[in-house]
Amino acid sequence: MKLLIVDDNRHVVNSIRESIDWQKIGITQVYGCYNASEAREVLLGENISFMITDIEMPGQSGLELTAWAKENALGVDVVFLTSHADFTYARQAVTLQCFEYLLKPAEPKKLEQTVRNMIARKKTQAGGTNEVAADEPPPENRELVRHIFWRDFTEHMINTGEESLARRFIRYRLGYTLESLFVPVLFCYKFAGAPDYTETVLKLAADNIMAELACNCGIKLEADIRNGNYRFLAIFSEKDRTGGAVKEMLNSFFAVHSRFFAGWVNCYAGKVCTICELLEEEALLEEISLDDTERKNEIVLAAQYRKQEKEYVTPEIASWQSLLLAGEEKVLLKSFRDYFARLKRGQSVSRQLLEAFLADFLQVELYVLRQKGISAYHFLSNYRDRRLYDNAVKSLADMERYLEDEVRKISCQMGETGAGGNLIGEVKAFIGENLADVTRSMVAEHFSLSPNYLSKLFARNTGEALRDYIYRERMLRAMAMLKNSNESISVIAERCGYPSFAHFSKMFKKQTGKTPVEYRRADEETESGTK
Repeated sequence: MKLLIVDDNRHVVNSIRESIDWQKIGITQVYGCYNASEAREVLLGENISFMITDIEMPGQSGLELTAWAKENALGVDVVFLTSHADFTYARQAVTLQCFEYLLKPAEPKKLEQTVRNMIARKKTQAGGTNEVAADEPPPENRELVRHIFWRDFTEHMINTGEESLARRFIRYRLGYTLESLFVPVLFCYKFAGAPDYTETVLKLAADNIMAELACNCGIKLEADIRNGNYRFLAIFSEKDRTGGAVKEMLNSFFAVHSRFFAGWVNCYAGKVCTICELLEEEALLEEISLDDTERKNEIVLAAQYRKQEKEYVTPEIASWQSLLLAGEEKVLLKSFRDYFARLKRGQSVSRQLLEAFLADFLQVELYVLRQKGISAYHFLSNYRDRRLYDNAVKSLADMERYLEDEVRKISCQMGETGAGGNLIGEVKAFIGENLADVTRSMVAEHFSLSPNYLSKLFARNTGEALRDYIYRERMLRAMAMLKNSNESISVIAERCGYPSFAHFSKMFKKQTGKTPVEYRRADEETESGTK
């Protein structure tokens, strides 16, 4: 039996070829190719039994190569390797009846065992038994099929009626019935600052921990599906209606989690239910998790959760506006904390209350920016920390972090406009650096100010209109270049912000009493007379 390895990375091909004793497990010859074109030649010229191929390759992909092999009835069993857990790829892999779908880097032991299984199946099929129906995935690929089923089910991409589900269970040999019991658990991660891990790394680690703990408790992790920003929906099989095994597993999970992960995680566990009740239970967990802003590292049982009616206390908007305008940053932040303390009396602070507060704070913010002549659009788009803003309604701690950052940045902007002199110096430097095409709107946008306010501020601090200053600087630059360079007058005109030579000449004569040509000639004559 012969094996073909296809990957555009030569190191991957060589690593797979050398990391396993292929002769020992029954592979007589191993071929390596670095693209689909080379692979097709080997497949046509050699009797290849098995192929291990990357999916993403320049030119033709591994999926397209496999589809071509099937069309030509080459009888090759295929293992896909990929660096990305992409469900589009996974679905195509199932359609193509691949034997296995592995993430890179694949462990040699896992890869060796996969090829052993392929060899065993091919020998069995050669004996005329254990044939797989054309519309079924190979038995070894059932875990992938199961994962895709749960993904499609939770995203409402398949018919969830009882008859349709029952047919799907049988067709794909999922091992479920309409009476099978499950428990949905929503895991929601929170971090004090920027997360230490990507979602992919965190999910992979959590999956491994949960799968092992579930096995120890006599149950199984059926699926773990990304459900938002560091939120994962896990679905466990359960032995009975008490749900005791899942509760035991979650307690063990917290013990392990606290040792290895920074940040907090809340687990929202639904009741034990059949698959027909599962989507309704998942929706309830979503609602509970969004309403819960205060818990850290807790297990919340949906059956015991009672939603409270929240009373919103209207904040002192006028007072906050006054404090922010006056630059009383510390006093304002203390006022926020006092307000939250009043809000918490006798009730938990829900996401709904935080959303209401955020709307009122934005009203304060926009009023102050308008009073100071600062462009709200440019301030919010250039200075706001989007991550802090998006997370603000998740908890009181997140809201306070957002407020501290936002108030500090508004105060800094007001300080720059209030300091006047410092800002005007920066404005003049910016004009000098961009004299060829500078406009009032460009300067205003760069400093996050409204054009009218910028003009008033400049005139108040310099006694000169901004328009006149730009014009004067252009003339001074032109005179210096006419004296000290050999550039043509048309080039000098463009560099000083006058693409029209005629207009430049007119404005220059108005300023100096001479045309640019006369000015340069007079300067040359003066230098000659001096010599």
